[in-house]
Amino acid sequence: MDSIPTSLTFVIGFFLVIISGGALGGFIQALSSKGSYKLRRYHNPQSAITSDKPKHIDLGWYGFILAGSIAAILAIGIFTMSGSVDFSAISSKAFDGKKESPIIIPPQLFTSSHQRNAEEISKIISVINAHNERIEADSKSSTDAAFWSWIKLLGLSILSGFGGVGVVSTAYKKYAPQDEVDELRDELEEERKRIILNSIDVKIQNIRDLISSGQSNEALILSNECLEISPNNPRLLGNKARALRGLNKMHEAIEVLESTFNIADMSNQLRARLLVNLACYKVIVEFEKQPVEYQEENFVEIRRILDSAINCDPHIKSAIANDTDLAKLNSLKDYGIMWFHQLVCE
Repeated sequence: MDSIPTSLTFVIGFFLVIISGGALGGFIQALSSKGSYKLRRYHNPQSAITSDKPKHIDLGWYGFILAGSIAAILAIGIFTMSGSVDFSAISSKAFDGKKESPIIIPPQLFTSSHQRNAEEISKIISVINAHNERIEADSKSSTDAAFWSWIKLLGLSILSGFGGVGVVSTAYKKYAPQDEVDELRDELEEERKRIILNSIDVKIQNIRDLISSGQSNEALILSNECLEISPNNPRLLGNKARALRGLNKMHEAIEVLESTFNIADMSNQLRARLLVNLACYKVIVEFEKQPVEYQEENFVEIRRILDSAINCDPHIKSAIANDTDLAKLNSLKDYGIMWFHQLVCE
């Protein structure tokens, strides 16, 4: 039972020496370093550019000390397991329960009654003395070996702590430039996207000018070119639909607009405008039929689209009231269909 606390004490002391030595080595490394010890934060490339968080956690000198302690533990473990260093001089005292003790000669052995056995006693005494001298010599030798083993452990821990931080720093210096290149590449990619979006904004205006000047075919070609770069851009899709309308391809224009609401993310204001355009195109198709069938069920979908547009942006109601294509719906009131009249008059 006595060996348990002794072993525990040794283990605690053993690791305290390693940690202390590693910490000292890390501290020495910190004194020779021009900067502080930093850990790199994990960053998501999608949010790294917009994140306000610092890219590193600055541990200061404490980082060197912590890294030195960890490096020392790892190094001593590797040395011990590989057999490069032998610490049995200090571990054997804690874990070896078999210890030799000096032999004590009882005084009765030298009484006068035993004088006739003087020769045998003399031999016994010489053996015992040799035994005790060997134990004493072994004790001194093991004490010296244990002392120098502790010194060796402390020295290796200091060197491991100092060198370990150096190795980590060197590895980080090799890693950091590549990581910075990766970040720079992410930033350049984001900048490239911003430039493309800005150029698309200019091209969207060019498409609008082409449509306004009656060059719908050129507007359609330019729209398709831009959609190859930004396929889910709702404004591009909306202007492509306008170009198709200019070419009198109403069904294709409707199909493009309907696809816009499935694949593109957009503001409520833009969604409302595109919904109004969709309603206009459906009105054009409906009134192209001759004769026009003034039945309420034929205009249910158009009403639903306009209601959705107003729900997205109530201010769009004025645009609905003034739109020349939607004005055709005013004729519905002559056939008892009052919802559009009520919509624009309320």
